[in-house]
Amino acid sequence: MKYQQPTNLKELYNSIKILPLALMAGLCMISGILLFLKQGEEVSSDSNGLFVILVALLAAGGFILGSFIFRKQIAESMGKTMIEKLVIYRQAMIIRFALLEGPGLFSIVLFFFTGNYLYMVITGAMVLFMMLNKPTDDLIAEHLMLTEQDKQELKKMQAS
Repeated sequence: MKYQQPTNLKELYNSIKILPLALMAGLCMISGILLFLKQGEEVSSDSNGLFVILVALLAAGGFILGSFIFRKQIAESMGKTMIEKLVIYRQAMIIRFALLEGPGLFSIVLFFFTGNYLYMVITGAMVLFMMLNKPTDDLIAEHLMLTEQDKQELKKMQAS
């Protein structure tokens, strides 16, 4: 089955708004479930230095690499039509958020095996960064350097 690119701006706009929320919700739900399962167990202060460093490096790498790829892909959208810009923006955003979600998921798994809440703090930091960078109309317009006409079209999509 071949994937069809959206041809409707409203559909594309909605997917840009919903996808980050779904990724954040997934991390939060898994965290909540594992916190519930670990409830009442002894809190581990055993911080295996190797895994803590590995998770911190993965988180930092995901942040840096995600931001780099995002900026690079957004730069390629200049001079394209509105729908092409939004498709590129959505792709760049998915990659950026996936590179944050990966270390968050790894951190959650390590929390489950070790009981060390430091891993949950790292996951929380990943979710916080995702929240701070979720696409808003202003952020989309700023990243894509939209014209006033394009901004008005975005506002129409939001209103309908």
